[in-house]
Amino acid sequence: MTKAEMLEEIDLRQLRMFIAIAETGSLSAAARRLDTVTSVVSRNLLKIEARLGVRLATRTTRRLELTEEGQIYYERIQPVLLALRDAEDEVAHKATKTTGLLRVGVPSEIGRRRIAPLVAKFANLHPDVQIRLVLSDRSLDVVQNNLDVAIRIDQPEDADVVARKLLSGRRLLCASPPYIARAGQPSTPEDLAQHDCIRLIRGERMIERWLFAENGIQREVRVRGALSTDNSEVMRAWILDGQGIGLKVDWDIEADLANGQLVECLAEYQCDLADLYAVYASRRYLSLRIRRFIDFLVNELAPQPEHIGANERFMLSAGV
Repeated sequence: MTKAEMLEEIDLRQLRMFIAIAETGSLSAAARRLDTVTSVVSRNLLKIEARLGVRLATRTTRRLELTEEGQIYYERIQPVLLALRDAEDEVAHKATKTTGLLRVGVPSEIGRRRIAPLVAKFANLHPDVQIRLVLSDRSLDVVQNNLDVAIRIDQPEDADVVARKLLSGRRLLCASPPYIARAGQPSTPEDLAQHDCIRLIRGERMIERWLFAENGIQREVRVRGALSTDNSEVMRAWILDGQGIGLKVDWDIEADLANGQLVECLAEYQCDLADLYAVYASRRYLSLRIRRFIDFLVNELAPQPEHIGANERFMLSAGV
């Protein structure tokens, strides 16, 4: 078979299936992403391997692993298909119409309280865009989770994605007035050893060492308590209910502090900063719906002029 004949046999659906296999590490997960059945994905993988004459993937006890040839194949075809999709979007709509499917992932608490209303507002402004909003307290990955935009706290280290800062905030120690009345106000970080500290779980790790800084000197204290959770909204609810004292990002509890339902503790000590980023796959041509959605978020989350002086921790960064 000549090279030209081989190219004619290439099926774009097969290539999309292989990319899904490579990115999910599973035939069944790839099938779920593509809304098909596992047998179809498996059959198309075999067809690609037969055409190329090499094995592209091997199965282990837990997942499917790419061979060296499979990794090379994935790295070559992925940007080609991304460019093809973007080219079709640009030509079909002449880069003037915002349309298509937009998949957005965001942490649950800020997602429900602040991002979800903005997503609805964006959908009303662009009725030809369909939006799937995923709320999760796990760190979302644009590739592994098949997202167009992932809203994340703290900048990712992956060189294959672009991160645009939306908000800058800080973590602070807070408790409800009834809890303070019962347990007292801590005067130093070491006093937390006498308090019920509500801890956050991230993955398999419990965050039980809290950092504080005073006059540039940083100290770490280990905290304990009866309650811990991997859900930031549950944590906030427990703190509001007087179950203990905890660390929260200021953008999650701004209203609670303003109305007196929560009070800041150890305000003279600085906790670590928290930045909110819009993360998307790195590519030369970004679809219009993604560009406009990110620009929309930046504009909507920008602090109002009258609040900039009073609340400087909410700062906008328009850098890419």
